[in-house]
Amino acid sequence: MIDKYIEVNKIKIHYNEYPCEKETVIFLHFGFSSLAMWNGVIPYFKDKYRLILIDYRGHGLSDKPKTNYHIDEMADDIIVLMEKLGINHAHFVGSSLGAELSVSIAARYADKVLSVVVEGSAMNNVYGHYGLSNPSEEDKKKESEQMLERIRASQVFYDSPEELLKKLKDTYEPRGFWNEHVKTMAEYEIYKTPEGKYTGTVPLWVSESYMQNYWTTKFEEYYQSIKIPVLFLPREENWKNEKFRNALKYFRSLLSESKIVHIKGGKHAHVWLFFPEECSKVVLEFLKDIKN
Repeated sequence: MIDKYIEVNKIKIHYNEYPCEKETVIFLHFGFSSLAMWNGVIPYFKDKYRLILIDYRGHGLSDKPKTNYHIDEMADDIIVLMEKLGINHAHFVGSSLGAELSVSIAARYADKVLSVVVEGSAMNNVYGHYGLSNPSEEDKKKESEQMLERIRASQVFYDSPEELLKKLKDTYEPRGFWNEHVKTMAEYEIYKTPEGKYTGTVPLWVSESYMQNYWTTKFEEYYQSIKIPVLFLPREENWKNEKFRNALKYFRSLLSESKIVHIKGGKHAHVWLFFPEECSKVVLEFLKDIKN
């Protein structure tokens, strides 16, 4: 495994590479996380594809500038990274925010993308005809403010990494959201502030900047430009929602080739951490079908 930094758009981006003389698969992690979320998945892919795992700007070990957190801007970083690594085209596997970036890349850089796996996000809008609700402008503003308040409240600082990890384990283990893959991810994502404190989240300005754009994103504007195969992995909870199904049905109607697979018991984003083998088998089968 190659563990390196590369300068992209005037910032340092951290990435891992698993070399292989075969097609490239780029894994894009969920929001406010890191490339370490794929630790349980990599063993199933590393001998079959060249793998690239990326910490986006503001995430993981990459630089954390104050600006440029629209999904298109973050996606542009990935395109520059591909060019610098000599990657002409790749398959993209995206979880939540990573799914949004994958869709953005597929729509705007068609020649760079062989296929896309979409999980956790980008299967519906937040609001409107293809959203899960259509509140008034006043209620939209109130909801966004409440979300930002929850984000701000979630950034707690600790005196040591050990204290932070214990708090995470004590919080999530009783709810069934703790295993070795989650622990590995949590350890990787510990961020030491300039003040010498420790936190497990990305800086607040990253979360706030991204969320300000997220509310108004219209994914149909991306899907109408995508010409490659797309695999959707919706979670069971969303699939029970008629508005969600209608939105995804419309997005799929804009595509020439798409497929839906349900991972039994899968939860938003964390499905890769708790069902790495099942997820990997589904994606590998999808990639095999494309090749054939």
